[in-house]
Amino acid sequence: SEDGQTKGIVHITYSIGRCQGTIDRASFVETTKLGLAFPLYPASLHRCTDDVRYFILAKTALKILPAHIRAKTKYHLGSDQECQYVLSTYGIPSQALPLDPMTNEPKLDGFLAWYNQQKWNEVQQDEPQNIPASFLFPRANDVLVIPSLKLNNAGNELLRTLVKRRYEDYDLVNNRKKTAITVEITNEIQRMGGRFLKQEDGTWKEMDVSEIRRKTKQMFRNIRHARSIKD
Repeated sequence: SEDGQTKGIVHITYSIGRCQGTIDRASFVETTKLGLAFPLYPASLHRCTDDVRYFILAKTALKILPAHIRAKTKYHLGSDQECQYVLSTYGIPSQALPLDPMTNEPKLDGFLAWYNQQKWNEVQQDEPQNIPASFLFPRANDVLVIPSLKLNNAGNELLRTLVKRRYEDYDLVNNRKKTAITVEITNEIQRMGGRFLKQEDGTWKEMDVSEIRRKTKQMFRNIRHARSIKD
């Protein structure tokens, strides 16, 4: 897509369990060169494996690649759960992977949602306000909410920073003023082009005002709880 060409793509090689293949040094180099030959701009490359020998081989072979590729490439060694957790710290939730986290069976829901959005964007000619909720796709400054999963993407980190910055004020005022502070934080996120999105049934949907306020207030309560434990 045009968006992928300008902002770049995140390329993930997943070689764990049933997804694991065999590879030698020559195959690794040729596969990497083939990937670089495609007319795509790689924003980052992640290689996941549970094979120690492959991990060592790949880290060694990485040294012969250009410096700008080495800087973008990360290797992760571990089980499904361990590698998917590490990917989540880079803002890549396990739900975004084109395979089932438990069985490693391929799943195309996320890809098809992305593909349909690209088609819709072309039809709408850059009128995103007309895109149905089922076609939403996260942007850089969006706050993303997935139950039981902490994400470290730019939008979520921005929200955490704003909440921490306003905690002292929030903790000293009444409920009405607490709500006003959450509104100010929400407005700041939106001013920077961010939305509040939640994932339901494999698709992203915008959160309503009450959901956003509950989310923000819960973050303030989490800070209070963490400080009370330290004290």
